[in-house]
Amino acid sequence: MTKSIKSTLLVFLLIVDVGAAVRNPRGVILGLRLGMREEAAHRKLRKIAHQQKEDKDAEKEGEQEVWLLRDRRLDYLLLRFNHEHQLWLMTVVVRQGSHLLYSELGDLKRASKATDGRNYTYTWKVNSSAGQKSYLVVARGGDPNYLTSWSISQGLQ
Repeated sequence: MTKSIKSTLLVFLLIVDVGAAVRNPRGVILGLRLGMREEAAHRKLRKIAHQQKEDKDAEKEGEQEVWLLRDRRLDYLLLRFNHEHQLWLMTVVVRQGSHLLYSELGDLKRASKATDGRNYTYTWKVNSSAGQKSYLVVARGGDPNYLTSWSISQGLQ
């Protein structure tokens, strides 16, 4: 498969992932899910990114990684794993010059909004259902329409 076809397919999968959110945002970024084992996440990421950095947190026995994405719309992905090597936080940063609407993540009416006039934050609290644990989605940006980054983390039990 050529690079352009792979890139187009990756963007399509992202749009399907993001566009599928009618009410609440999905708890998935580029095929990665909260609770996923570290090695499974690495297998997926090696196909679409390369790892830039890895830090181990001695106090919490967790790990943080930064992956540079080969994607036209997304720049990089920050992952945090717990001491059991399970994914509990994902943050993706949109590539400068790309435009991703807050509304592409989920229904803005279901999110809480905060702004100081220069920075905008939409937060969705998604309750557990059908075997999926609750999670929190936070989208941030300096534009009232377009986000700069979004995070998915495990919700409070």
